[in-house]
Amino acid sequence: MRAWWCPSFPEVSSSSTYPWLARSSATGCPAAARSLPTTCALSSTSTSSTLSACWMSTWRSSNRSALNWALLALLTGGASSCSTDYSTLPTYSAERKLLQVVVEVPAGTNHLQHYNPATRQFEAVRRAGLDQVVEFLPSPGNQGFIPSTLAAEQQTPLPALVLAEAQPAGTVVEVQALGLLTLDDGGQLRQVVLATPARPSQQILPGISTWQGLINKYPGVRTALSQWYQHQGRPGEIRIVSWKDERAAAQAVQQAR
Repeated sequence: MRAWWCPSFPEVSSSSTYPWLARSSATGCPAAARSLPTTCALSSTSTSSTLSACWMSTWRSSNRSALNWALLALLTGGASSCSTDYSTLPTYSAERKLLQVVVEVPAGTNHLQHYNPATRQFEAVRRAGLDQVVEFLPSPGNQGFIPSTLAAEQQTPLPALVLAEAQPAGTVVEVQALGLLTLDDGGQLRQVVLATPARPSQQILPGISTWQGLINKYPGVRTALSQWYQHQGRPGEIRIVSWKDERAAAQAVQQAR
């Protein structure tokens, strides 16, 4: 059973603070998201809106038997039980042996969420008892994590930021590491692998394959990314420790495996 689900993302002009974030279509859905085939089991969440998207597409394209199965899953909560455990996916793709990132926060949004392997759901990040919404410009990339890794400082998967068009939460992207950002988050060090999609069709930074190439072509990238991450905490709570190149990023991934 195949469903096509296209979430809405805010339109972002290419002349904005983030020059690498391409403008959405008239429907508010980037081409990459529009062309992405998903199923109920691989959709970003098990919210009612997601289930409705799967159910409606099934109504249009499947026979009565398939519809009955979709309705049964809706009534019994089956979409949750059949969802993928993203945390146990391989660090590198099976066929191409490329680094993989699971998207948690699509580019172009301010609402932070994380993947909870216990519930196999993407859940809102809570800060001070409230769902965290970054009071700043939208995310300049797709925030996520590298599966089957464990960051020593946090005991959670190694975070990553994929500089590309918005991808729905739960999308698994093959990437090429560009650099490594280290943050001091309230006294705890946090590393973030900066990356670009490995597939040319998904790239919006053509020809960029190294950290030096990125900052040479986009000299304001460090300022833009710094402000986004620093606005995730209270003033002065999060500070930038260092920026390192793609070799340091590769080393961080190996140490986290």
